[in-house]
Amino acid sequence: MAVEVRKKGNESTEVLIRRFGQRVMESGTINQAKITRFKLSKPNKRSKKVSALRKLSDKAKREYLTKVGLIKLAKTSKRRR
Repeated sequence: MAVEVRKKGNESTEVLIRRFGQRVMESGTINQAKITRFKLSKPNKRSKKVSALRKLSDKAKREYLTKVGLIKLAKTSKRRR
């Protein structure tokens, strides 16, 4: 969406810039640009499957290594408030 502002007769540049800013805010151009810039796209079906399979294989590896004794689980302590 293009916003066009023309200088009126004796109008100063500061007033022109302020009027331009108001028009841009009214049109919603900046808000629309921010929405499209920071919007996260949803992962597709294949990427969901791949990540789920990766998590399962990592979990299986960790369980195997703990059973064998190559890694030890870190103790989690409860926080006091």
